[in-house]
Amino acid sequence: MEPAPWALKKTFDRELLKSVPSTIKSIQQIMEGPSAERRNALFLLQLGLEHFHPLIAGLLWVMGLDAIFDSHGRNDFKKKLCGCLGASTDALPGWKTVEEIAVPLYTLRSKLAHGVDLRKAASDPKYPVDLIEKHTLPDSSEQVPYALLLSEAACYLLCQVLQKE
Repeated sequence: MEPAPWALKKTFDRELLKSVPSTIKSIQQIMEGPSAERRNALFLLQLGLEHFHPLIAGLLWVMGLDAIFDSHGRNDFKKKLCGCLGASTDALPGWKTVEEIAVPLYTLRSKLAHGVDLRKAASDPKYPVDLIEKHTLPDSSEQVPYALLLSEAACYLLCQVLQKE
């Protein structure tokens, strides 16, 4: 697995190591539990982590979120994601909030799933999102297309949702 740029900023420290046993227990509970949606979300998390292309990984992670929420469109997805994690929760530490990226995240998923040129997302009449526009994460000088940051945030958010649900 190749970690994404934000993930590389987090050191593998004592606090993280202490959380491993409870994480393993949570994963076992999901895999042995009655919810196929949660198992599917966990499989999609794994597949995204194993995929070499960051946008396809992001698609898989948003699919994982959607598997849990069973949302009906962008606004329902936003409502459920914000309801689960809190609208003002950071999508990535020190970056945009869940509320700010929920619709763009779902839009990215839709454009990728339907094979639409990502450059066309900025001129979408209903939900314009400039997925090509360059953004930077806190503590970084590297500018990255918004679509890549959204993909990375999807992994982070899916992990949080799996921990809460």
